[in-house]
Amino acid sequence: MTKLIVFISFFISLSAHAQRPIRGLYQVPVSENLKPFANYPVKFKSDTYENTPNKITFPLPAELVGDSTMVEISKTPDGTWMGPNAQGSCQYGERYIKCNLKFNDLTIDSVRVETAVRQRFPAEQVQGRLSVAEKFSGEPIGIIIYRLR
Repeated sequence: MTKLIVFISFFISLSAHAQRPIRGLYQVPVSENLKPFANYPVKFKSDTYENTPNKITFPLPAELVGDSTMVEISKTPDGTWMGPNAQGSCQYGERYIKCNLKFNDLTIDSVRVETAVRQRFPAEQVQGRLSVAEKFSGEPIGIIIYRLR
């Protein structure tokens, strides 16, 4: 009976863990003076949380595009990663996957970007965050870091 209770508890804890969004990081490559403002936490869809994912789904932060925009990339047979609005390459580390991405067909609303930045960040970060967003709008590239199990 004790083994059954332990097994059920273990299964419930795994199920609960699988439903939680997975936290990661989105980085915009910028000059050294803007690096303190270039990292954004993201929540990956939980169904992509695997040790060697073939698909990764995550939102681009509203502070960069105006509205949270979902990005989905899938591993292709030649090892590159492609999606409807992004392409790139990913490298596996011991505990993470890191992808360098280039985006296309993004709709960026600069008024909403500014509103999102001002709502989310303290006043002393606003100008730096807006500069990062401006850089991103001119060259929509970035790095996602996704922690593996």
